[in-house]
Amino acid sequence: MRLGFLVALVAFLVVGSDVLLGQWITGYATGIYMLGTALLLAGMCLGIFAFIAALGLAVAAAFRRPADPHASLGEQGVSAPLDITPEHVAG
Repeated sequence: MRLGFLVALVAFLVVGSDVLLGQWITGYATGIYMLGTALLLAGMCLGIFAFIAALGLAVAAAFRRPADPHASLGEQGVSAPLDITPEHVAG
């Protein structure tokens, strides 16, 4: 997740600085047009982040170890039976 965030942030700063500074320096773009451009760039960078995060989650799920079935059982590997008779129920 951190990698996706950093890549998206760097992409926004690199592309946004070039495009937005170019629009501002030339003076032909209005403030609303520049805001729209910035929001469009932010949306594209959000898409980059979502792609990298999804890729990371898919890789993590693919290489996940299977759960140990004996991890929550007793020392013998068999869990104790649950006694739910009426005399053992708190009342």
